[in-house]
Amino acid sequence: MREVTLGEAIRNFSQLIDAAEGGETIVVIKNGKPAAKITPLARDRRSDYAWKTAFAALSESLSAKRATGYRVGKIEEDDNYGPV
Repeated sequence: MREVTLGEAIRNFSQLIDAAEGGETIVVIKNGKPAAKITPLARDRRSDYAWKTAFAALSESLSAKRATGYRVGKIEEDDNYGPV
């Protein structure tokens, strides 16, 4: 993991993005403290921890809601246009 100052990040942003695409993580320092992290994106979002966490929360939220609406069977030709 590499650390760069904010000014260096501004001047060399495209190189930092290239490094992140190559798998490197960069921490941007502002006023002596970490302010941001540039990380590579997961190739498959299912392996991304943040995505998995958000997806699990969404799934849990949806499963807690009661089902609404009316379920129908297979739609036949008569259902679309009435008896012919």
